[in-house]
Amino acid sequence: MASATGVLVADEDTRVREYLADLLGNNGYDPVTVASCTAAMAVLEARPVAVALVGAGLPDIPDDELLKHIRVRSPLTETIILTDPAALEFARGCAATGAFGYLTKPVEGADLLLHVRNAMGVHRARAELVRQNADRLLDPDPLIELDGSGAVIYLNHAAERLSPDLREAGIRHPLLAGVTESAGGGARAARGARGRGRRRNV
Repeated sequence: MASATGVLVADEDTRVREYLADLLGNNGYDPVTVASCTAAMAVLEARPVAVALVGAGLPDIPDDELLKHIRVRSPLTETIILTDPAALEFARGCAATGAFGYLTKPVEGADLLLHVRNAMGVHRARAELVRQNADRLLDPDPLIELDGSGAVIYLNHAAERLSPDLREAGIRHPLLAGVTESAGGGARAARGARGRGRRRNV
């Protein structure tokens, strides 16, 4: 999955939206500004968004509904809450439950750019991880990973089709015969399982 580059600015204050749009645009980002939760949701449905700057107290629906929408519909989007001091506890709660962070208004340009840059880095890393996992999931060869105790912790589609009971049987499954464990052997077991799965599938 390719990472996004867009930055969503959702704030009911026109001056804040204009200031952040100029700041972000002048620093190489692709900002889109909206004044309500409903409009923010529409943007998230229409285009990839790497970072969402969400002002606390948006009109039309509760802030937490927008945050839930982001988590469900755009899970790779990193959210930064822009809050007045009066809503600081709400912003802290958001950060504790999955938001990237929060900034207190009036927002300093340098602080905001630092947060956006760091959030963008997290977004790109997560997008790359999703891409790698998708590649592994669709690999035509069986991919099997075991933890240090011999329990199966990952199967791709090919491995599940090859042996539907593999997850339950774990290291005792005939497909994994010869995969041994030793101190720190979880990683070696995973490599051995993947290699053996491929040979059995040829």
